[in-house]
Amino acid sequence: MTAFIVDVLGSVNSRYKGVSRELVRVYRHGTVHTYAPAGPFFITTHDSKNHLRKRNDQLTVSLEDLLADTIKATLHFATVLKAEPKSFRKGTLVAFNKARSELQ
Repeated sequence: MTAFIVDVLGSVNSRYKGVSRELVRVYRHGTVHTYAPAGPFFITTHDSKNHLRKRNDQLTVSLEDLLADTIKATLHFATVLKAEPKSFRKGTLVAFNKARSELQ
């Protein structure tokens, strides 16, 4: 998850690189495990100006921007996957599909 945030979301908006740890902690360890984000954060529906900015150790996350960035990043990610048949090298379509199948 951290690599996706830094490398892929970071290619859409460089601010993701600086807040990757907080996002993993807030969403992965909060939402997934307790159905609620965890930690000092402020969630808005739309606040592009403050999206991913920290103020007094509180991270602002704009849901509209997060969703739009996730879509852009996923489309970007799809374009950089390499189609190398039978190769499990990082960044190949075969490796991606293997990882996907292991999650099911």
